[in-house]
Amino acid sequence: MTRYAFYTYDFCPGTAQLNAFERERVPFSQLSVGSCQKRLDLQFGINGEEFRIQRSKKDDADPYPCTVMAHIKGITLLRIEKPKNVKIFKKQETTKGNIASITKKWETSTPFNYVIIDCREGHNLIAISIDSDAWSNTDTVGNMLQESINRQFDLMGLDISISLTPQYLSRDFVEYSRFLIKKKKRRVTKMTFFFSGGTIDPQIEAIIKKDRYLSGLNSRSFNSKHTEISYIDPDSASIVRKNSQTLEHFVTLVMSNPKSDAFRLRMTYDDGTTLNCGKRVRIEYEMSEQTFMSLLGYGSLFREEQIGNWLDDVVRLINEEQNAG
Repeated sequence: MTRYAFYTYDFCPGTAQLNAFERERVPFSQLSVGSCQKRLDLQFGINGEEFRIQRSKKDDADPYPCTVMAHIKGITLLRIEKPKNVKIFKKQETTKGNIASITKKWETSTPFNYVIIDCREGHNLIAISIDSDAWSNTDTVGNMLQESINRQFDLMGLDISISLTPQYLSRDFVEYSRFLIKKKKRRVTKMTFFFSGGTIDPQIEAIIKKDRYLSGLNSRSFNSKHTEISYIDPDSASIVRKNSQTLEHFVTLVMSNPKSDAFRLRMTYDDGTTLNCGKRVRIEYEMSEQTFMSLLGYGSLFREEQIGNWLDDVVRLINEEQNAG
């Protein structure tokens, strides 16, 4: 299963200036959201067509290969590739002097990210696959997509531009961890402490020295510049379950105390969710292989319904988790 990060999009007035040969454009103020969405949906054409993803603001830069993998009633799947040359080493079968001969050659690799764009009426969601060898930062893909769409609006002579907003949860690390464990019944499978050799507040040091689980940080961390200590399931789940108050107190001090910049904490759950203490929580969800294959037209007669239901479920879960206490 592939995990996706999520963005919403909004329409706003175009930024391009009219040139002397263009007719007057319809002002953005006279366009409805629905008409803007229809024009956005028209940009992606039909299955197998190419959509131009510009590498930079330079018009002469070669675009990244981008193919429309599916386009059904307002829902589009794009595959954006990032070709690169990789060095391949191969060991030869024949040897000379009992030393294997190794040859080196360059081959082209084409890692990619998937992008799903929901242009159905009343929807404004974009999903970008994560953990890719192409772009690990989905914001990079989102920025390229936004720029490329706006270029197409300009070429279409439309006073429209689009703005993408990454989706975060409103709650902090402690609140969301508590929600996942107590409300969603999810289990912590890995908990990693990072020590960077910064300033340690005496309160935090006292908690670490006193707690039998966190005390492992004491001897290894305070005498080194950089340390990483991981507790893996079942130990991690036991720490969270038995020492939840101590852990929350520790995390709260780490996050809110300006006197201590030495520690970071990352927690991984059994559904693949990863939370980093001190960072805003990005919204991520998985898509099943069955749903993805149905989007491509394999194994399902109800491809529009199946992908539509998944996108609707994502919106429902986002609203649920953002509004839950």
